[in-house]
Amino acid sequence: MVHSVSVKTILMPIHLSPSFQKVAERGITFLKAFGEKYHVLLLHAYLVPHVDQKELIQKNDEVKRQSHEGLEALKKTLKNIVSNGNMTFETRSHLGTWENVISNVAATEKVALVLLPFGDDDFMRRISHMLERISCPLLLLPSSERRP
Repeated sequence: MVHSVSVKTILMPIHLSPSFQKVAERGITFLKAFGEKYHVLLLHAYLVPHVDQKELIQKNDEVKRQSHEGLEALKKTLKNIVSNGNMTFETRSHLGTWENVISNVAATEKVALVLLPFGDDDFMRRISHMLERISCPLLLLPSSERRP
């Protein structure tokens, strides 16, 4: 008898900062505790700063390269947390607002769960539009460790 193993896709939007790296590490540790097979999609949304039109393509390429490099470094760190091979990682960088990119990727992929870091006061306003468009569960991960 052959048993099929279901691999769940987990979307983990991130910011490329040390505090959000810690959030990603906690998220992976959380998933690891379940012992399931996961495909973790590390997603970074970026915007290109306002520049002269002549510099726009060059600036876009630079920001996208930095995004890719940051995601690859994070992927390497997260792979070290998971030693049992139950998780695979993929990185993606997309131009656009955080809310739109997350909503679009969640809608077009078979995402089982979105692990979403939060921490600033503006967070709920920023995700309110996303909540209407995401049909999978959303798990909020605080961006800092809070102790009672």
